Amino acid sequence: MAESEEQLANEIVSGDGGSTPKAKLLVTGLLVLGVVGICAAGGFFVGSTLKQTAATSAAEQPEETDKPQTGQAFVYIDLDPVIATLNTPNRERTAMAVFTLLVEPGDAETLKAAMAQKKPEINSRVLRYLSARTLEEVSGELNMNRVARELQDLLNDIMWPAQRGLVQRVEYKNFNIQ
Repeated sequence: MAESEEQLANEIVSGDGGSTPKAKLLVTGLLVLGVVGICAAGGFFVGSTLKQTAATSAAEQPEETDKPQTGQAFVYIDLDPVIATLNTPNRERTAMAVFTLLVEPGDAETLKAAMAQKKPEINSRVLRYLSARTLEEVSGELNMNRVARELQDLLNDIMWPAQRGLVQRVEYKNFNIQ
């Protein structure tokens, strides 16, 4: 057997063994194996390079924070998740939303205390507000901004009627419509 392998290798090297089926099969197999190996190595190299580039660019990007133009930081306080059936004719649409309230750092404890005291009313009014909206009224960037501003006014009115509210802005943490 070793003799036939050696003879086959000599025929391949000398160039006159290309006519035997074993030689053709061996050459084809080696070529395919070589191409697959090169492709695998290239894919590994490209994949690791892309992953490294993505990690580097993510590390270089400044962290996005919601700050007013004055440079003052906000404290973020989440509201309870709200699931509401939208006011849509002919088809039931459900909205699931989680809102985050942005307040100045000095007002955070006051807001948390007011929210704890009026939690049932806050949940009820936010639910009723969303349930009264149609799909069109909560879709799109302009409408979502309007909803956030109206919720800000609503929450400030609930917790501080006839006073300046402490909620500076309402942001969407999650918003899904089904």
